[in-house]
Amino acid sequence: MSRKLSPWRLVLISMFITSAASATEVTVSKNGGDFATVQEAVDSAPQGGITVRIEPGVYKEKIHITQPHVPLIGLGKRPGETVLTFNDSPRALAGCLNRAASP
Repeated sequence: MSRKLSPWRLVLISMFITSAASATEVTVSKNGGDFATVQEAVDSAPQGGITVRIEPGVYKEKIHITQPHVPLIGLGKRPGETVLTFNDSPRALAGCLNRAASP
């Protein structure tokens, strides 16, 4: 015996699927995405993880990812169009320490 779904059930099922998909993927953009910074997007991740899609641009921020299943995906046509950077190299840190110790 086959059972047909009513149109209302189909609408509810599609709304549930759309809602579940949008909750696991966010976009970072300096021009109006879900978040303006990568860290804000990472911090919004639910327990099961989230995919962070990053619009082209240079994002200078220190990013801490503390849970699994949080991939970062650049949306540029070439890898160099989406850049995540932060000047936290040993040389830069040594320079800060030397200046702090100077009289």
